[in-house]
This record gives sequence, C-alpha cells and structure tokens, in this order.
Amino acid sequence: VGTAGCLHPDSSVLMEGGIIKKVKDVLPGDKIYRGQGRGLQEVKHLIVHPYEGRMLKMTVRGNPTEPIIVTPEHKFKIHKRWVSAKQIVSPSNSRGDKVCFPIKPLRNTIRDIGGIRTDYELGWVFGLYMAEGWYGGAYVSFGLNLNETEYRDKLGSFASRNNFTFRWRQHGGVGEKGMEVSLGSMAFLKLVEGIFGKEKKIPDWFWDCGRDFLDGVIDGYVAGDGSEQEERTKVSSVRPHLLYQLRDMLLSVRGIYSGIYKLKPREGFGGVQQTQWELDFPLTKGIKFHKCKKNRRSKQFY
Repeated sequence: VGTAGCLHPDSSVLMEGGIIKKVKDVLPGDKIYRGQGRGLQEVKHLIVHPYEGRMLKMTVRGNPTEPIIVTPEHKFKIHKRWVSAKQIVSPSNSRGDKVCFPIKPLRNTIRDIGGIRTDYELGWVFGLYMAEGWYGGAYVSFGLNLNETEYRDKLGSFASRNNFTFRWRQHGGVGEKGMEVSLGSMAFLKLVEGIFGKEKKIPDWFWDCGRDFLDGVIDGYVAGDGSEQEERTKVSSVRPHLLYQLRDMLLSVRGIYSGIYKLKPREGFGGVQQTQWELDFPLTKGIKFHKCKKNRRSKQFY
C-alpha cells in the first residue's frame, strides 16, 4: 500500500467512495487514497512484513477517535514537511502538532444527473435520502416526523417539478409519530439505486456537480440526521464512510473543519447493537474547532 513505514493490520485506511477498510482487508485492485496529494491509487500488491519491534499508537482527535497504529518510521505530513511517527510522538513535540488535511477540489462539470439539474434542490433530496430514505416497488421513500411538514413540502415541490407521483401517509412504517413520504418514479428509483446502492455510498464525482449541489447534500443530511445547536451541528450515522465524505464536503464547500467521533453502541432495528458515529462541526469557519490549553494536557474544547 505504501513505502513510508508500515501500518498495523487493524489500522483503517480510506478507500474509493469513502469506504473505510482495515489494512488487513485491502485487496489488490482496490483504490485507496494516498497521503501525497490525496489522490486515488490502485493497490498493485500487498507486502506483509514480520515485525517484532515497538509500534506507536497515535490518536488524532476527531479523525476519528480510534488510534492509528504504525511502525516508528511511518511518515505523516505535519505543516509543510513529512515527519516520522517517532518524531511526532516524542514528548518534546507531540501535543499541539497539526496534521495536514488536504481539500478535495470542486468542479462544475456535471450539470444534470439522469436529466435532473444538479442544483441545490436535488442535492438536498439526495442528502435527506442518505439520512432517512429507502427505495422499493416504484417509490423512493423518506421517514419523517409528523412535525417536519416543511421537509414534506420540499419533497412535494421536487416531485412536482420533475413530474413524479407524490404521496404521504401518517405512521406508515416509521412509528406512531412519523410519516412516510414517497416519490413515485421508476426512473428516479433506478437513479438512486445506481448512485448509492444499499450501503448509501457517495460517489467521488459528486465533487464535479458544483458548490450549490453539495451545499444541498450537506443541508439535506443535517435535516434528516442532524442536531443544530447554538454554535455547532452534530449529525450521526451507523455508516462512518458517509461522515468521512460529509466531512470532506464541509471543507471543500464551506471551509469548515470538523471531527468524527465513535460513540457507544446502541440498540438499532431488530434489537441489534450498532456502533454509532458522530460528525461534529461549527456553523461558521470563523470558529476554531480544536484548541488545547498548555496547562491542562487533557483538555480540548471549542
């Protein structure tokens, strides 16, 4: 996968489409984001080294809060230079270093998807779908609370603009305090299925659809799975790859840095315990996201 030191088999890496894989599960032919330039690179072969020396555990707050385990020679980009892990974790200079975070470029080369303009409205519908949507039969459906009539009306306006069938019903399959809102169009269903699949992966070409479209994706997802507070917003998911991609969107579109945190498992559908992840970001880029008091080593705050 790389040449600058080695990763522990259980360390995670970012794959094409925002998917997270452990190093031990990466296969030849997979495409992985490389550190240099954040470009995608195809994995040609894997090299496994027997190693009996000391490995280093690095925790980067919000990226996410799982340690990165590497050999001491593994390099990271700090400010404008590449530095080995053993230099980073040295007591003299470890805390307070800033790891470089590349920004995916925005383009505006894709003007429509399946005949639908790639504007804010389509982005918002896609974002809400990733948070609260499913498809089946001839419908793409959304589970909303009964008081979210504004979102229901937005979906109705989108359906009217594109000549889709529109319907909604109280309760449906979303509980006593919910409503099911559906857009009827086999062409739109196939479009959604082809783009997101069952795992709801965000394709990298979304960054070629322009700023307004991506703004809509962010706002739509927050509308479905977000919690807005006075100065920041939190969104949650059982799919960490979605939050990685939303984090990249926030940086590309709004210049906002955000953090991803692993929460305690909680009971999901069917009584299954599911690990939850949370994306936490300030509302404006003028707010500093991370800060560390020198006289209190463990304290980090907004």
